[in-house]
Amino acid sequence: MLGAFGAHGLKASLAKHPDGAARMKNWDTAAHYHLIHSVALLAIGFKQSSQSATPLNKYFEYAGWLWATGVTFFSGSIYLLVLDSEKRYTRPLIPITPLGGSLLISGWLCVYLAAS
Repeated sequence: MLGAFGAHGLKASLAKHPDGAARMKNWDTAAHYHLIHSVALLAIGFKQSSQSATPLNKYFEYAGWLWATGVTFFSGSIYLLVLDSEKRYTRPLIPITPLGGSLLISGWLCVYLAAS
């Protein structure tokens, strides 16, 4: 839904701003990573439901938490930064974006550890 909002609702609004193209690209990046990690979280959920008698590998569980937190920090902060053109309210969120990216990467590292 956020990708569709960006493509249809936000695009016209951002076209009026001089940095609108860059902000639209940022929105698309956030939506892309949001989508990828939402699908990955679903995969972990399906894996858990198929193994309901046995506990989920702890690394898969860590990956799920890292992805959920990471996508909230990474994509969520980008969404808010794009919407606040003058950065009046969102300037403190700028350091949150790379932290969220680090959490996403850490989640993939946990998947690697779970598979090995």
